Amino acid sequence: MKNQAIQNDGKIFLSDQLQWLTIFAGFSTRGGKSIYNIDTNLEKNNFENKKREFRIHIKNLLSKYGKKYIDKTAISDDAHIENIELFIIEAKTGYESILVDGEIRFGIGQKLLNLYLKYLWVSDDKMNFTPPHCPFDSQVAHELNSDYKFTISNSKEDYRLIVKKAKIVSDSNIAEWELKLWNKKNVQNKK
Repeated sequence: MKNQAIQNDGKIFLSDQLQWLTIFAGFSTRGGKSIYNIDTNLEKNNFENKKREFRIHIKNLLSKYGKKYIDKTAISDDAHIENIELFIIEAKTGYESILVDGEIRFGIGQKLLNLYLKYLWVSDDKMNFTPPHCPFDSQVAHELNSDYKFTISNSKEDYRLIVKKAKIVSDSNIAEWELKLWNKKNVQNKK
């Protein structure tokens, strides 16, 4: 049996790794647009330092926004979408010079927050409810016969449309439906 200090250290480690995995997945382009403005006026070393600082900033925001969901028993679609918008605003502030068009697209913001909530949900007994949505990426869009591209989309309305489609297919429990889909496509088919 692990002692309390080791359990706490393990939780800190797991939280840190889940945040980095979220950032890696959210910033991966897979044929979409990069989030970084490679035509910035910053010299290469300053640009790389600013990118590192930005990723740490995102990591801290994931922790902050994740805590908003921990003690909830439910959250409405509108409140969740507002949290995505606030996350995006906070995330880009001070980093506009290294971001394409000075922005973090809505699709990237939803992927980051929704994926992190999914990680919290499946790994942490503190999260008392199923996340309101799932990370909408190319695999989910394909399953829904949607052309939604999270790496390109900057539309809250496009996001609402894919959420609506997912609710129909999933009988309203989007996160559970997507978790089963992910396991089917990525784990069970590879055995």
